[in-house]
Amino acid sequence: KAIAAGIACASDGHVQPADNNPETDNIFVRPARTQAFFDGLTKVGTANTTAGGDAVTLDGTLFTFEPCGTNYVDGFQVVNRTTNEVVATHENEFSKSAAAPNQNAISVEKVDEYTAAIYQYVPGQIAAKYTFSIPKPADDKTVAASGGETLGGEFVHAFVTFFKKPGALIAIVFMLLYRLPEAFLLKMVNPFLLSSAANGGLALSTSTVGIVYGTIGVLALTIGGIIGGMAASKWGLKKSLWPMAACMTLPCLTFVYLSMAMPHNLVIISTCVAIEQFGYGFGFTAYMLFMMYFSEGEFKTSHYAICTAFMALSMMIPGAFAGYLQEMMGYEGFFWMVIVCCLGTVAVTKLIKVDPEYGKN
Repeated sequence: KAIAAGIACASDGHVQPADNNPETDNIFVRPARTQAFFDGLTKVGTANTTAGGDAVTLDGTLFTFEPCGTNYVDGFQVVNRTTNEVVATHENEFSKSAAAPNQNAISVEKVDEYTAAIYQYVPGQIAAKYTFSIPKPADDKTVAASGGETLGGEFVHAFVTFFKKPGALIAIVFMLLYRLPEAFLLKMVNPFLLSSAANGGLALSTSTVGIVYGTIGVLALTIGGIIGGMAASKWGLKKSLWPMAACMTLPCLTFVYLSMAMPHNLVIISTCVAIEQFGYGFGFTAYMLFMMYFSEGEFKTSHYAICTAFMALSMMIPGAFAGYLQEMMGYEGFFWMVIVCCLGTVAVTKLIKVDPEYGKN
């Protein structure tokens, strides 16, 4: 909509909001900008610095707002820079040219993730504000809350609907038991690497453990996660479940070997740690994907937050008993118990049902 037309002012300049609220209709004309650009993209028009567009990112996509038309009079277009497609065009308002060519100045401000306010100034012709918006996802809803009671009611509703979802009980059991072997193992890895040989450990120094577990292990974990993501995007969650469950459990055997063989060779120790951490990184991808899958639908964000709470609980409960169990069994017995816990991972993997196409790229 035009805020002012035929205004008398300098022969160049641009329009911007009069305050920090991009939804306001209060605007004013500023003197010419010294440079016109779109966040690093080449300026549209000639060297005349009073002409040019702007850019804004909406829902992760960069859009540029570019003057267009004969001599860039007062028309402009919106371009999706991911696809380089023109998604919207505003035709010229006036048939005559501007006071000088290439003086169509566009400024844009982001209102929210899906809306931008466009401010336009053509000297001697028009100062205007427009609104550009992109569609919101169907499941992206704003919950209007007039007070704490309504907000609290929505919180309770989101919480209750989580447990009413089909297969909620099996999903919770999966989230609690899928990582059971790793939950026990992770608590005792550092004590095992640091403990003396008399106590059944490998007697490594703190600095060596930092390199073996804190550097090599983390690197293997990262690589496993990246490859797991690539595999899941190709196979989908359903086909990925069993390979990833196997990678989550079988590498735990490396610590059974370490507790039995008690090697002093750092290459062997580092290799075993790297194998176990790579398997965990690869297998954990299925766990994250399942939480995203189960959270789909209304209250997706709230339901995913509840899933992460169960994820934390799945590590806290076994971790609370890991030390007591190790003192009772010794390191070798403890790691064999971890292998037995792998049966829990296998059982819950068999129980869950997922869409065969979910997760595929």
